[in-house]
Amino acid sequence: MDVSVKMGKLVPEKPAPELILQPSEEIGLAVNTISPNLAQQYNVTPGVGVLVTSVEPGSVAALAGISQGTVILQVDRKSVNNAKEFASALNTSIQDRSVLLLLLKNNVQRYLVLSW
Repeated sequence: MDVSVKMGKLVPEKPAPELILQPSEEIGLAVNTISPNLAQQYNVTPGVGVLVTSVEPGSVAALAGISQGTVILQVDRKSVNNAKEFASALNTSIQDRSVLLLLLKNNVQRYLVLSW
């Protein structure tokens, strides 16, 4: 009886690539820096907070009542005045899977905790 053995390197299996979401995608919303045009369109102050431009139906943000046109003024009590500051502040809070937001809608400010 003959036995044949082939020697070589074992190539480890590659795990499936992990989908990496931006923090705002993870909670289901998109924001924009408030330009003068957006400020006029939504009747808000330019350069103060970020404007929610869309909310994913069924997302954490949608279930919490955040809607298009809402202004996010703070993330975990840190003021955000453009989309880059918002993303940075949200990145710092994302590991806890909970974030405190200060929102402005229809001239009413309110705090909201998002947890997922």
